[in-house]
Amino acid sequence: MKHQYLRSLILACAIIGNHGKAFLDDYFVEYEDDSYGFSPIRDFFTPRERTIKMGDMRLTNTQYSMFFGRHQQKRSGAFGEHLRWPKGDIPYAFSKGDKEPLDHEKEVIYEGIEILNSKLHGCIKIRPKNSYDRHFVTITRGEGGKCFANVGRIKKNRINLDSKCYHKSVVMHEFIHAIGFYHEHQRIDRDDHIEIQWDNIKDKLQFAFKQQINTDTFGVPYDHLSIMHYTWRAFAKDRSKPTIESKHHSIPTKKLGSSHEPTDYDVMKIKRMYGCDGGYDGYTHSDQLSPNYDSGLDYSQGVFHEDKDYSDFDTSAYGGSPNGDEYYGEENVSPNAAFSAVFYDGFY
Repeated sequence: MKHQYLRSLILACAIIGNHGKAFLDDYFVEYEDDSYGFSPIRDFFTPRERTIKMGDMRLTNTQYSMFFGRHQQKRSGAFGEHLRWPKGDIPYAFSKGDKEPLDHEKEVIYEGIEILNSKLHGCIKIRPKNSYDRHFVTITRGEGGKCFANVGRIKKNRINLDSKCYHKSVVMHEFIHAIGFYHEHQRIDRDDHIEIQWDNIKDKLQFAFKQQINTDTFGVPYDHLSIMHYTWRAFAKDRSKPTIESKHHSIPTKKLGSSHEPTDYDVMKIKRMYGCDGGYDGYTHSDQLSPNYDSGLDYSQGVFHEDKDYSDFDTSAYGGSPNGDEYYGEENVSPNAAFSAVFYDGFY
């Protein structure tokens, strides 16, 4: 076993020597197996499919290569149809035993599902699992302080919600991952609309800002307010400074990711992915808007709570390992605070 590990280590060093830091940047993600063990070298050289952790998303190797891999892996076409839920029908079930959400936590889940079903009526239906459902989302409680979801319809799809994740916006965010969507700030066209301040991002969390190289925007303009967008100081080293800045004068940086429910653009993208929008007829990147474009959106309708003081919240992130170095550390957050996108990865 030791000899096999040593051979893998030597091979890894040889590859790193050939490709430099770009190799490490491309593969600075965690892999998990059924025991949630972590061994990046072992798992990189294991051919069978594993789960890759990117913030609150869980991706298969194939998904990661397709959307975040090196440029020679770029593929044409829209998001894989085999990862969509047939007819937009998404069954769910709660884990049993000590991983089953508590009754009051289920109420929050039901509320989030009700909002999504209402906004996506006639396109997506999230419903309790029946005995004949072979593919469904399992909602679990706990798991080391993490909120996460698999992206799209895969075998053993799971949404995990720690005790601090039970907010409607979090539930909706994670379900939209399960529907098939990634984060808005990782879109292929994001550099036309936002600027990532890499120097202010915690070093171990820069992977959460990795840009996709191959995605379908479904012809929907970039959505700074999206429930799937990181907020302006997500994972910041210095929380007085942004990690993401808006390039558009009509959208202040502090309003990034400030919607607590799916926006009209969020709904439009989901409907177009699932063929519920008759106005969309193919694979199209979003409009290349200039930094001075007027979004036409009204920011006065309560999507961002200007009257709230968030300066006392230590919201660098939430989840990860409970040890001091890797714990992503959401602390002292009021349960009554208005959350922007997700407790785990969208922060004020």
